[in-house]
Amino acid sequence: MKWLHSPVIALVASFDTLLLFARAVRRRLVKLGFLSLFRCRFKRENDFEIIYLDVGTHREARELEWFVDKFLPRAPFRWRGYAFEACWEFFHAVHLKFASRSQISVLNKALCYPVPEGGKIRLYIDDDKGLSNSIFRESFGRYEEVDAISISAWIKKNN
Repeated sequence: MKWLHSPVIALVASFDTLLLFARAVRRRLVKLGFLSLFRCRFKRENDFEIIYLDVGTHREARELEWFVDKFLPRAPFRWRGYAFEACWEFFHAVHLKFASRSQISVLNKALCYPVPEGGKIRLYIDDDKGLSNSIFRESFGRYEEVDAISISAWIKKNN
């Protein structure tokens, strides 16, 4: 084990010297004011706002719920959440779930491009708890007419 002793001591000493050098350089850069160029400029809550889009929210809105309950309360910025759900039944459930939260808007719209003439599109409803509802699966047979919008048009309108 003596053969290992010398390289380990050399490695520890080298690492320690490197850390001391880095601290000395950092201290000099702080005194000269260079590190202020790299500081985050978004320190205050009012500097910017996060917009969270949940497209295809579904009945339980688990992803949106996790994001607004677990992640966003810890974040030091303002935020708004938008939930898009085309199915009326699911939209209604999500709308009731988040009714008391002013930062969340639930929209009963289908996102598609291009938007059909008249602004409506068929949402085909599956019979498996709605997990596969789609504007493309005509084979489901059952459908409901829903408002359609493109995400880019919605962003331009709500910017």
